Amino acid sequence: MQRAKNEWTDRNIKSIGYPEIEDLLDCQNDISGKTKANMKSCLHDFWTWLRKRKIITHQQFPEFPETPYELGYKNITDIATQQKILKEIERLTYHINPKIWLGIKWLCTYIPMRPQEMMNLKEEDIFPDMGILFIRNPKEKSNKMPKLIHLNDDDIEILKNMPRGLPHLYFFRHPMGIKGCKPGQKFGERYLYKKWKKACDNLGIDDLDLYGGTRHTTATALGEKLTPEQIKQGTLHSTNKAFERYFQPHVRNSRLVYQTAKDLQHSYNQNSKSDDNPKLNNILKLREK
Repeated sequence: MQRAKNEWTDRNIKSIGYPEIEDLLDCQNDISGKTKANMKSCLHDFWTWLRKRKIITHQQFPEFPETPYELGYKNITDIATQQKILKEIERLTYHINPKIWLGIKWLCTYIPMRPQEMMNLKEEDIFPDMGILFIRNPKEKSNKMPKLIHLNDDDIEILKNMPRGLPHLYFFRHPMGIKGCKPGQKFGERYLYKKWKKACDNLGIDDLDLYGGTRHTTATALGEKLTPEQIKQGTLHSTNKAFERYFQPHVRNSRLVYQTAKDLQHSYNQNSKSDDNPKLNNILKLREK
């Protein structure tokens, strides 16, 4: 909205149409395609609000240009490497605050939960007796219902053995004695990311961010053990497009095809040995001559 304000200054909103919006978006060369699409969405929401407030009519609602973009793929790793990083994070941070390790452990396991959703958890959103994390405001626009994360038994035990705070406090908060952090202060947006990267540096692992090394890695690895339908229910994806970016369901079928091709070739070669096939043996002898 600030970019739009800088471009259009005090221009009457009713005089702004498709050409002006398209020109505004086209000149944003310093942002990614995804951010540009988010910008268009924000402007569309603004015009929708203007129409609801009767400031403009349906006829004055402008068309909006298409803003296609292609999301890139994050680097992933295997589960063995992921767990080595998690072990290093435990070594580096458990004595400082065990919730650093626990938070990254959860991101490796409960893949429907995004890092920011987890950071927003408050004490009142965690129910160890029921084994549930209650995500009040999930990111998914298609589903504004709260998201429930059902915990494994080991995480339930960890929570039961942790001291609890007042209901309004953020669960992922700093204890006393952390330089530059107030006791009870919520983890910063990049706090876990920095701890993850520090552990990666110690292990000599390059170009693997928190999201790719936790959620993406686990979702991809699950394809070896579970069906697409099972994983989709577990990840809580509402669209096939979003789901396929994480699970890559073609991988299982591709490997099945390649393994079957290999088995067929092996079977043919076993049944077509020259000693057992006179015709083929004669051809080979002619070629030798």
